[in-house]
Amino acid sequence: MKTRLLLPLMLGCAFAASAEDPGNADMNVRVNLAAANAPGDLLSDAYLVPMIDLALEADAPGRELDPELRKSLEQARDDLAQRVDSAADEVPVGLYTTVNCMKKGADARECSDSRERLAGLAKENGYHHFVLMSMAARRGDEDAFATHGEKLIAAPRFDPDLVPVFASLHARYSQVPDALWQHPENEYGPEAAPGVQAMAIAAAVVLPGYQPFMQACEKDDADRRTLCVAVASRMAERSTVLLDRLIGVALIKKIGTPAEQQGARELEREAKWLLASVANFGSELDDGQWGRYYEIFASEGEFAAMRYAAQATGRSLEPPADWQPK
Repeated sequence: MKTRLLLPLMLGCAFAASAEDPGNADMNVRVNLAAANAPGDLLSDAYLVPMIDLALEADAPGRELDPELRKSLEQARDDLAQRVDSAADEVPVGLYTTVNCMKKGADARECSDSRERLAGLAKENGYHHFVLMSMAARRGDEDAFATHGEKLIAAPRFDPDLVPVFASLHARYSQVPDALWQHPENEYGPEAAPGVQAMAIAAAVVLPGYQPFMQACEKDDADRRTLCVAVASRMAERSTVLLDRLIGVALIKKIGTPAEQQGARELEREAKWLLASVANFGSELDDGQWGRYYEIFASEGEFAAMRYAAQATGRSLEPPADWQPK
């Protein structure tokens, strides 16, 4: 079975792996250059900056880039960074300043400013309050954790950033000429390759800090338990991303009442049946079907894409009445 997150890892390492064949290394770099120069929005601008940086950092003795190619990369990187820097306040989350605040060594003042911007832009999307809860848990800010938990519960939506960030990157990489995907490090066809590349980048940089949130919810306090179960329920019921749902279910099963745990088991049954149904479908979809899978993911989210894959491979969307997840 092909692993659909493997290509980006190979692309990311291809500069070193292809040192004996500079033509192949240049081809990998040109994929990201073509994406950077294609029309796109601020989200993909932000995440293509480090991809260009990676290409420039790999320009070392023994694997030098063509001088004209390096010049083009530097210009593309400057153009991307300028657009990102001039509009960083316009997006709720996902740009590098906010993402880096979940990492050690982040600048405290810059992160405080990012949190304030994010809080002001979160509005009706509970997911952004979840990101702020995780940040609060990491730095031990009890008041902020509770405040954003209440705002999440009251929010009418829970729309993870993985989907729009993936969609933005997918639209960008889909404009890369087919010929640039045809090199030894890429075992995927031109319809699947853009989605594989976009997914690995999005998943690597956009997923929130689940662990700080989970640890904060282990506090032996009735109000904290009630808050955390309510937050977990929103994740398990409303997110279009499988991991969010499974994290929510796991927390409810751990700290919820018997009635809450029973409801979580029903949600878990639905999610894990679908996951089991598509677990081994990698080799069963052709390149065109993979392309369609990623298009659906970009427009409707992970669950819709998984349902498409299940149907495309002849699998039932509903578990048998007596089926239970292991």
